[in-house]
Amino acid sequence: VSDSPPPERRARYVELSNTLNECRGAVKSIHDARYFGKAICNLPRHPASGVPWQFEELPESLEVWKPLAQAGEFMTNREALDAYWSEKWDRNRAGEQNNTALSEQIRDGEILPGTTKPARQPRPWRSERDLVSS
Repeated sequence: VSDSPPPERRARYVELSNTLNECRGAVKSIHDARYFGKAICNLPRHPASGVPWQFEELPESLEVWKPLAQAGEFMTNREALDAYWSEKWDRNRAGEQNNTALSEQIRDGEILPGTTKPARQPRPWRSERDLVSS
């Protein structure tokens, strides 16, 4: 990335981001193990009662599947995101304070297309987990 943030700041950000994602993955893995352990022990004995939807939709029903799918999407769009944030960083460093969107640039009075931020693909996640704000 051209003229990127200082290497110490970037290294610290990468370290914090990796640690946060490892913790998030560990929590989701423990939740999955606990839930599926309980679900296996409590399976209904009568075949007419069916099975929980989480068993039918494996592996997408796992809480761990969600961050993996998001990480895969990020890796697919990594270069486009890098170009977007690089352009944004360059504009901020240049001190541009005009009202142009990041997806357009003004050169010699003309509005030219710039780098657009890749859109996230919306996904219909299902979860039994109750999330509370901390």
